[in-house]
Amino acid sequence: MASNYQQEYIVDYVDMQDVEIVALVRTAIFWPREFLIVKYKNFVRSKARSYFLIGADREDIIQEGMIGLYKAILHWGQALLLPRLC
Repeated sequence: MASNYQQEYIVDYVDMQDVEIVALVRTAIFWPREFLIVKYKNFVRSKARSYFLIGADREDIIQEGMIGLYKAILHWGQALLLPRLC
């Protein structure tokens, strides 16, 4: 259960666009990252249903998806800063 402190900050992100929230992640504030992970958790679960790995449990695939989501949040926009060679 979220404390009042958590709810106070999470509510602020509901009206923001994802791009703005990711910009806040770069300021080392915990709540924007947590908000995006919770927001897209069901999306990751729905995408994981269509995958199958021999010897892997469904929860393993979901965990890999969540790790990918976490990395995407941290590294979003960095590819836009790299020079294009083509």
